Amino acid sequence: MISNKRVVSESSGFIIFKLRKKEEGRRRQKAEGRRQRAEGKIAYG
Repeated sequence: MISNKRVVSESSGFIIFKLRKKEEGRRRQKAEGRRQRAEGKIAYG
């Protein structure tokens, strides 16, 4: 029971970590796209 609880908390922490990483990557991509659009490399929007 105790070990099971620990595994659950660890896995949820891992999921949160992965989500945060994903969000971070998306934000970086957005910033990069905005910068490139400002430079005129990407023409859309």
